[in-house]
Amino acid sequence: MNSSASIKTCWIAWVKRELGLTRGRAPNNLGDVVPPPPPSVHQAIKEFIEEFRAKEGRIPTYKEIQKGAFGKLKSPSPETDPFFHVENWALETGILDLAQEHHRYIEGEA
Repeated sequence: MNSSASIKTCWIAWVKRELGLTRGRAPNNLGDVVPPPPPSVHQAIKEFIEEFRAKEGRIPTYKEIQKGAFGKLKSPSPETDPFFHVENWALETGILDLAQEHHRYIEGEA
């Protein structure tokens, strides 16, 4: 995904319908012809809508949802960010901390 326009409005409508935030079926609704959003996009849209409603007290516009969900997809959460728990990585993988090893090699060269 390269821009907020990558978040399709049909995906936003899908999530809003699941959350009960629509006023009914749109006249141009194609029903189940449109595929559901990918799981990561679905989660980003849902989280953004819920956070926005809690903060602003209203339902966000489609454009706001596109920008907000795109921002969530671009900046990973700590749970999904592989570099967030780097200190545990060495213990979990059994590979020594490369920074400490590099420091030892530099000290040994002097």
